[in-house]
Amino acid sequence: MPLDAEVLATLAIESARQLDNGRDGISYLLDAKRNGIVTPLSASYELEILRRTEATTLGDALMRIRVRG
Repeated sequence: MPLDAEVLATLAIESARQLDNGRDGISYLLDAKRNGIVTPLSASYELEILRRTEATTLGDALMRIRVRG
């Protein structure tokens, strides 16, 4: 399966539903951004997470996922 923004967002959201130890895909993306790490898919991956969670920031997306379960 080729990794694209949609696949990465799906995996990140699912991992955030299952993990609360900072090792989920959304926390990974947050940490990467804080450390200046950018990949060709970073922006589209982030936008897809925000779109699916109806959030304005990745932190907000993570909170929404954890509240909803």
